[in-house]
Amino acid sequence: MAVGRFRPREGWRVFAGEVGVIVLGVLIALVAQQAAENWQWSQTVERTKADLNAQISLAVASSAERTAVDACLSQRLSELAGKVAASRGDWTGDPYILPGERSVKEAVRYAVPRVYRTPQRFYSDDAWQQSKAGGVLTRMDPAEMVQYAEVFAHIAMLQSLKAPEQELQAELSFLAFDGPLNSTERARALSTIARLDVINRDTLNTANQLVKSAQAVGSSLTPVAEKLLFNNLDIQRRLRGRCVDRAATLRLIAPLQGGGR
Repeated sequence: MAVGRFRPREGWRVFAGEVGVIVLGVLIALVAQQAAENWQWSQTVERTKADLNAQISLAVASSAERTAVDACLSQRLSELAGKVAASRGDWTGDPYILPGERSVKEAVRYAVPRVYRTPQRFYSDDAWQQSKAGGVLTRMDPAEMVQYAEVFAHIAMLQSLKAPEQELQAELSFLAFDGPLNSTERARALSTIARLDVINRDTLNTANQLVKSAQAVGSSLTPVAEKLLFNNLDIQRRLRGRCVDRAATLRLIAPLQGGGR
């Protein structure tokens, strides 16, 4: 056959050398392409980690603010529980008027008074959801990915506690007005107060777990989040008074800021 009689013009040795050069060139191109792709992914991962850490830092700031006002909230729940339990049919309205509310522009004001009021903060996990959807997590070190997953599980828990807490606060609004308080209403109010107390404990416990997991993944409190936190603490102190515990906040965030303030 014609194929069997094929002979390279310059000989087999030269032919093999030319083929080798072509193959080597293809391999070099593939390696270079892979290296470029890996570098691009490494840059994407680093940007993603920066976004994740920024969001973690903001969540820690909100948790730290909540820790600072815990004494105020616990005191108010205990006060309400005692008054409701001691009531014998008549109830004198007891709206929760914060000491500095009239002089603080940032104060939240309700059309229907509340008898218990927590800071209104939102915990976001947008960066985490986007990193999952974009496939960036598969490019991370598996152990590091697990650590980030734990952090954002705590953030998701904090966010999930907000809606029921707000609903329960609204359910107690009838205690802001004078009126009769029968045994059924008293029992309902005490049950609601107890559920709010549980949510408050869960929020504080989760805040501590969030800081520990954030420390494990190497997050630190960003200047933006730290400024926001201490600004909110100043507002809370003007609103709620001396019960705001700044020292509790400093203890919580110390592992993420390398010192106190």
